[in-house]
Amino acid sequence: MRIVEYQPENFNCLRAAAASVDNSGLQHRAFVNHYYASSPFCRLYLAIGSGSAIVGILGVETMPFQHEGRERRLGFGSNFHALKPGAGGLLLLQWLRSCEFGLAFGGSESSLRIFRSQNWVEYPGMRLWYLNRPFTTWKGEPSWKVLAKKAAGWKLRRPIKEYARNLPSCARDVSVEEEREYSDDLLPSRSPFSFRFAPSRKHLEWRYALGLSFVRYRLFRILRGGRTEGYVVLNDQPRQILVSQCDGSDAEVLACGILHAVLKLGSEGDPSRTVLLTSSHPRMERLFHEFGFRNDGSRDFLIGGLRKTSPDIGTETSNWLVNFDLGDNGLRSPFLDESVNNQSVAAV
Repeated sequence: MRIVEYQPENFNCLRAAAASVDNSGLQHRAFVNHYYASSPFCRLYLAIGSGSAIVGILGVETMPFQHEGRERRLGFGSNFHALKPGAGGLLLLQWLRSCEFGLAFGGSESSLRIFRSQNWVEYPGMRLWYLNRPFTTWKGEPSWKVLAKKAAGWKLRRPIKEYARNLPSCARDVSVEEEREYSDDLLPSRSPFSFRFAPSRKHLEWRYALGLSFVRYRLFRILRGGRTEGYVVLNDQPRQILVSQCDGSDAEVLACGILHAVLKLGSEGDPSRTVLLTSSHPRMERLFHEFGFRNDGSRDFLIGGLRKTSPDIGTETSNWLVNFDLGDNGLRSPFLDESVNNQSVAAV
């Protein structure tokens, strides 16, 4: 068994392997070739068995985080599939050799069991916050129950613009402007957060590219008193808005900028879309709650390395900035260029 890096000419073989594990995302050529084969930041590793068959799959995005001013390069794992015994261990070793430490933000129960068995450190408090929270339906539920949930959900939903009346007072001198391209002056020169994803402009231009066919990202500059204080990137979906990535020089100003951007985007398309973000920062969460967001659960966040080591970043997460759309979290099928009727809210 050997490991090779995916190349666009491998797509047909990858698609067949992905179909065998019911992974529709890896059967979408535009997504696969952009995310895994168009930049130095991300790779898709294929385990090749006898007869050149693909027997394992694993994606790794190398992500620069900042902890107390020190850069830590973490590898975000995605689309981890072992089709034959032994492939999973080989791919996991490849993952952890490619970066300082591995990062998982969510994942299947089987993947999380593997990470926990390797003593990866779990960091609590990555809470999910919803505006217009959808009711969850489950496979096999009676049709009457599904219809009842949908009816109840729509009855409780409000147009996003109505939440404008709940803007906190600190948002009065904060505004946002939509940008058509990334620029260096959007990146904060200082940070109030002890741990955060801190991508370069080039990384942002690739990961949250503004002109992709399969996902629509919208970039907003955050201003206070006419001065740039940071940015927020929203994932604009037919039924949902994701707060994908943001950063700023002041936590409360950043939270207010997020709310202004949500209101601006909420004036387009479905007026009562779901909005989803993650946060572990109490001061920011207070503003989100005042606006109308409600907490509903949390998402697993684990970091680990070779020889069962972990980074020295502590386990207190109340001053961290962790956004939902890390790695491939916001890049899930059905994609924007697939049937709109099949669009759904993000799986969490």
